[in-house]
Amino acid sequence: MTAATPRISKAKTGGTGEYATAAIVNLVILMVINLWVVWRPWTRGVVTGDWVRVLWAANLSAGVQAGGSLLLAFTSPSWLVKVLDLAFALVTVLSAAIFFAVFPFDFSRIDAAWFNTAARLLLLLGVIGAGFAVVLSAVRLFGRGGGPRGAVPAPTA
Repeated sequence: MTAATPRISKAKTGGTGEYATAAIVNLVILMVINLWVVWRPWTRGVVTGDWVRVLWAANLSAGVQAGGSLLLAFTSPSWLVKVLDLAFALVTVLSAAIFFAVFPFDFSRIDAAWFNTAARLLLLLGVIGAGFAVVLSAVRLFGRGGGPRGAVPAPTA
């Protein structure tokens, strides 16, 4: 390739089967989290009544990811993958932040009160990690003049 011929980089995309599997998994998650009145008694009080305060955020995250993955199973142009990567990261930050703020768990019910701190720390790390994903997804989508189409010429030496 000569210096005058720009290389075009494309977003790495998953296959149709990967997107369909992700959609199915997220739909199952949606069903399970909304049946909390059925499974909550089995948690021996670890999942508190505050679960209803975080359910909307969990539904939003799983719903966006299920819908986006289903769409990508049928069509996955580079620009759409980048837009949905950003959307997935944004709803993940929101959902993890809501779970961190409300924290609908009480592990002291099973003599593991220390795990409340550990779980909150993991949620905080999840918020931070998803925040990085938002920044990286935004840069991939809008950075270096690539725009949503995804064609970014490689620098010439």
